[in-house]
Amino acid sequence: MVLLYSTGLRLSEALSLRLTDIDGQRLQIRVVKGKGAKDRYVDIPPTLLPVLRDYYKAYRPQHLLFNGKVVGLAWAKRSAQWSIQHARSAAGIARVVSPHVFRHCFATHHLESGTNLVYLQKQLGHKNLKTTAKYIHLCQRYQHQVCHPIADMRITYRTTIL
Repeated sequence: MVLLYSTGLRLSEALSLRLTDIDGQRLQIRVVKGKGAKDRYVDIPPTLLPVLRDYYKAYRPQHLLFNGKVVGLAWAKRSAQWSIQHARSAAGIARVVSPHVFRHCFATHHLESGTNLVYLQKQLGHKNLKTTAKYIHLCQRYQHQVCHPIADMRITYRTTIL
């Protein structure tokens, strides 16, 4: 869940991550054949790296980051969805939570914090900027951050009476 929220990855992208796709030095994850069979790089926030390292120490994955019951096979999508629902119930959250909600939250919170829309497009792997722009309507504080360039200018003028 932390990986999905902090990177904006789709569940299928997260479940197919190989250990070699994670570059801790550059703080990047290589997404291989994401939606549309496109490769891309996603930035890793520095706070995620210790979480990934702790996960690695605890579970010792061999090839894929998230192993399924059979070593070498990916964790099942349905199992990941069940885990999220179980965590939601355990936390007492009544609202519907799906893996894609973490992606929406990633985009919305970035936009509310002032992240550039084009940067966000690349992180999410959207082909069209219009797809990324749809997240703007979810933002509560986005409109409040808009500052017209003239707001910082000093305007002097004279009034003339005819």
